[in-house]
Amino acid sequence: TTPANTVLCSNDNINIPDTETAQVTVDYNSCTARKCEWQCLQYYHLEGASCLYNQCQQAADSPFTFTNTTMCPLDSTSVPTHLMARSLVEDTGCTGTKCEWRCNDYFHRVGNACVGYVCTGAIPPHTTVCPSDESQVSVDNDVPRTVVNLCGAPKCEYYCSDPGYVCVTGM
Repeated sequence: TTPANTVLCSNDNINIPDTETAQVTVDYNSCTARKCEWQCLQYYHLEGASCLYNQCQQAADSPFTFTNTTMCPLDSTSVPTHLMARSLVEDTGCTGTKCEWRCNDYFHRVGNACVGYVCTGAIPPHTTVCPSDESQVSVDNDVPRTVVNLCGAPKCEYYCSDPGYVCVTGM
């Protein structure tokens, strides 16, 4: 029987000596002079005695965390065995190498992780943050906190909320 996801190595069924009749499965492109070898199909790898489809994997010693990330388009299809380790690319985008991940919108790479952009500076005294202004701050940079009379579209806005206090806007 043909092992799953394999093909017979070239000329391995010709002039088979009596000592080499047992089938052996080898990795893709790893055929030897031995007879009766079945090699894994392209984009498959040998694991134990089976040929499994190559998938992007995180190596046990990988320093990357893959939260707040998205795999680059088409990076999980037709993965060569030597490119199965996942990698985190810079915010500028995907390069076409397999198994690359990029930070999601509103996140950027800091070291080996994707972290969200944040409101910066001290929280102005006697103020309250405008609704939803501390989440999904920006798609490309941190934003300074400012005091406003009325909440608007910009993020990191705070309005004067304590009675008896006058807040200076634009700060």
